[in-house]
Amino acid sequence: MTTYLHHGHTSNSPKSAFTIVELLIVIVVVAILAAISIVAYNGIQERARASTVSSALANAKKKISVWQVDNPNTAPASLATVGITDDSAVSYQYSSGANGSYCITATNGTTSLKVSDSAPPSSGGCPGHGQGGVAAITNLVTNPSFESSLSGWSINTPGFTGSASCGSLSNGYSGSNAMRCTASSNGTVGSYGIFHQIYNLDSTRSYTLSAYVRTSVALPFRVTAERRNSSGSNIGTVSGSQPTLAPNTWTRLSLTIPPTPNMDRMTFTIYSGSGNYNSGNTIDFDAVMLTEGTTLHSYADGNTADWIWNNSANNSSSTGPQP
Repeated sequence: MTTYLHHGHTSNSPKSAFTIVELLIVIVVVAILAAISIVAYNGIQERARASTVSSALANAKKKISVWQVDNPNTAPASLATVGITDDSAVSYQYSSGANGSYCITATNGTTSLKVSDSAPPSSGGCPGHGQGGVAAITNLVTNPSFESSLSGWSINTPGFTGSASCGSLSNGYSGSNAMRCTASSNGTVGSYGIFHQIYNLDSTRSYTLSAYVRTSVALPFRVTAERRNSSGSNIGTVSGSQPTLAPNTWTRLSLTIPPTPNMDRMTFTIYSGSGNYNSGNTIDFDAVMLTEGTTLHSYADGNTADWIWNNSANNSSSTGPQP
């Protein structure tokens, strides 16, 4: 028998492996499945939060109804009156009105629902309440958009050599009206504008001031805040930038006021730099906002959806969810 020996021979049989295209397909499929899982999980979490909040509101409404048996046509002064307080799962906001009316916003995480004396639980929040776990804010300006009058505002004319008058203008930036100042003779302007005062400020907090201005001719404008103590003395002035405004275009000007020891009140001015202001030229003012903190929020007042006036409509501060 003859034996054959094979020296140094190696089999070259092919080996299976993933190609780059196949790896990419696998990665894409895994990513899609992960996204679907996350969406499904978030949906489950949202429904769980909504269920918790809805149950809490139904319980609160039941307790108020029991309380009102002995107190007809009256709403509790607070939810604590009927034994409802915040806990680890739900926080509450409560407002009451005349003839036993009330509204409650309950929140779990980022989920808010509301209930009132006349309506069952539904998504969102009551007017004037924060929503989605974000606290409400307050516009401290008491006549912010000149809807019914020019109350609380004064004209500032130290650098104006001509003559002008101010009145209401329909079709403002916000709402139906604005303030318009119109020149009745030729002149130059410098520090021409309007000013307003806000009282009872917190000296430990920052504030953000903003206003919308529109001019018929190119003029520089800015907002300035004179911080004052309880006696009314000026304890420091802060000014914003002073851009030249494009004619016939609403422009928002803003300014952040830092915490200031002994600050009790503020006089803020919306005024021009130097320029020409001739007969028939106009300057419009609208949508003034002063809020706590350093965030420049979108403009809102008591006429904005889910906001309320804290006293007289169009002539008081206003509160609502962050727009």
